[in-house]
Amino acid sequence: MNSKAFVDLIEDAKLWLDQEFADQKEVIARDYLITPQKALPKKTAKLDPLIPTEDLSSIEVFLISTTTDSAEKALAERLTSAIDERIAKAKFLDGNILEKNNLWSELFSASKKLRHILISEMEFYQLASFMKHYKKSPVRSVFNVPLFLLADLKCYNQDVELKKSLWASLLSEL
Repeated sequence: MNSKAFVDLIEDAKLWLDQEFADQKEVIARDYLITPQKALPKKTAKLDPLIPTEDLSSIEVFLISTTTDSAEKALAERLTSAIDERIAKAKFLDGNILEKNNLWSELFSASKKLRHILISEMEFYQLASFMKHYKKSPVRSVFNVPLFLLADLKCYNQDVELKKSLWASLLSEL
């Protein structure tokens, strides 16, 4: 069957269906007053159920990670805790949740005292909507907050010297 014959067959089928069910269409239109539906507003996720915004107003450092590896996540959480205890008020955030719900703008608008963002370079490039807000000069920043790019988190778990170097860098930077 050539394409012209196939198109003709489909057109014939459409006409037959319209004729066969014309009376049902009239009944439905009359009885249920079919009106064009308005487009529903897009549902936007809120930051509050995921991360309480009152907790964010005093945070100075975000450590953002998308890792699902338990050892890497534990390292990120320990690092956040150490920063929080010794340097500045810090919070660990799951980048996957923020990226999936596109909550970056809401997150940064709720953060009044934010001074630094820490994220591994590899994970940073995986967060497309986060990267849209990246500025390279005069300093690397996201939402005008300085960005501190880390090595891959698994590297810090494998090399104690790298972990020490990271801590020294954080002390001088933060």
